[in-house]
Amino acid sequence: LEFRRVLFRSISAGIEAFGLIRNLSLNLPNIVSFKSPLTINNRLEIFQGTADLRNLTKADTVMNKSVLLSSPELRIVSNFNNSGLFTNRSGLVSFTGSGFITGTVIPEFYNLTISGSLSAPSEISVAGDLMNDGVFNPNSGTVVLTGNSKQKIGGASRLDFYNLLVSNSSDTVSIQTPVSIIGTLDVAPGAIFNAGNNLLQLTYKDVNHQGKIGVLEPTAKILGQLSMQRFVPGSVRGYRYLSSPLAGFTIGGLYGYFPFDPFYFFSYDESVTGNKTAGFYRPDFSEQMRPGRGFVFWPTGQDAFNGINWTANGELQTGVNRDLVNLNVMYTPTAGGSYENDGWNLMGNPYPSPIKWSADVLAWSDDKNAKFRGIDPVVFVWDNITGNYQTWNALTGMGDLSESTGVIASGQAFWVHAYQQNPSLVIHEAAKSTQNTEMIRSDKVSSEGFSISLIHDKIRSSSFFAIFDAATENFDEGMDAVQMSGGPAPAISLLSKNGIPLVHYLSDTTPDHIDLKLAQIHAGYFKII
Repeated sequence: LEFRRVLFRSISAGIEAFGLIRNLSLNLPNIVSFKSPLTINNRLEIFQGTADLRNLTKADTVMNKSVLLSSPELRIVSNFNNSGLFTNRSGLVSFTGSGFITGTVIPEFYNLTISGSLSAPSEISVAGDLMNDGVFNPNSGTVVLTGNSKQKIGGASRLDFYNLLVSNSSDTVSIQTPVSIIGTLDVAPGAIFNAGNNLLQLTYKDVNHQGKIGVLEPTAKILGQLSMQRFVPGSVRGYRYLSSPLAGFTIGGLYGYFPFDPFYFFSYDESVTGNKTAGFYRPDFSEQMRPGRGFVFWPTGQDAFNGINWTANGELQTGVNRDLVNLNVMYTPTAGGSYENDGWNLMGNPYPSPIKWSADVLAWSDDKNAKFRGIDPVVFVWDNITGNYQTWNALTGMGDLSESTGVIASGQAFWVHAYQQNPSLVIHEAAKSTQNTEMIRSDKVSSEGFSISLIHDKIRSSSFFAIFDAATENFDEGMDAVQMSGGPAPAISLLSKNGIPLVHYLSDTTPDHIDLKLAQIHAGYFKII
């Protein structure tokens, strides 16, 4: 079926055009409108003008454009089923009604406009501009921006993505309308993604849908200001350990999202000698929550019970919250030295992404790209529900952090312990995890060894034993970890052969017996499992 250039303004084909057409060629300056569903099993060519299709199914379709003629437009009112080749070299595809994209082959659009509503497939590719004046339902799909010249995301309506991959490494992709991501934003090496001024939001929807930024190579660039939503689930009243994933966000900015007690918020300075608690200090409201640093807040009102929604606003900066980030761990011994009181550093996840604590030197290292130096292999994350710290050992892969995965949520603060002078801890982009996690933890165990837990009502304290060839039955710095007191909550520890209470105890052999230490025990019902 071929429509050649004629004098009238448009052609409307009704029921007579219903059914199967092998080839369709349009060469009109205006509109050819098909009012009924149309199936094309070989070739669609649009040299100029507009094809207005109500429901298009294609088996092997090419959209072509002559360089001597104006750009074509393919207007789809309903659904687009693509099971063959679709190449939109420089034209426009408009979805003007309510429809969805299906088929076995990923469609490759040039310019794509949505003025109705469109439900996305698992993946679509856009080489030109993506404009939304309607509703785009991302489902769990990926939109890939593949152009080789400037591209923009715009329109009158907000665009919600699940995953967005910017693979245009030839020029800049810019945002001109609010954009939300509940999956992952990936930017390929050499690509430039300009987020504008707070137009890009990494959105928290639920525990399985949390916007994040994937691994960034040094040549990938994300420019401008962006925002990241975080949610701390409700529990009992108590301190919350937070950090900012974006540079430039202040403590006063956090207070704008939820009120916290102005006399009970702190950061921590390891260099203050004496008892461990002496290192807490109250920063000024104007102080930036620099990524990589941890902060402690006491929510007021009902926020502690209902959950806390907050949004960090800021930017990505090399060495601060992207690429290699030196967490500047410190060790300042008091007179005579005190393992329990010295060397504690309150860190924060610096990335707008979950991270996995591990002994992989490609993910965590020292400042010379070797194994992290002078740092115990255990991280501590405070859990209000259990009233104790949840832990993860990078050497053994054991612990109860994030359902036994060792994943630290974005926006989460955590403790590490240094035990010698000149410690060093550097995080790499490879530490980023694809697994989402909440700022709340539950107990499981994984690895060769065992766990033991003390339970009282909702309070739980756990310690872990593992076989490790390089360890001994005594306390070993850099392998074992002492129990970090959580306050008045009951706690259980494993005693090393030389009597040190440990939350992670490594040994090269299985001892005949291991003594336990119970702390903060009071009248009531307790269970050890």
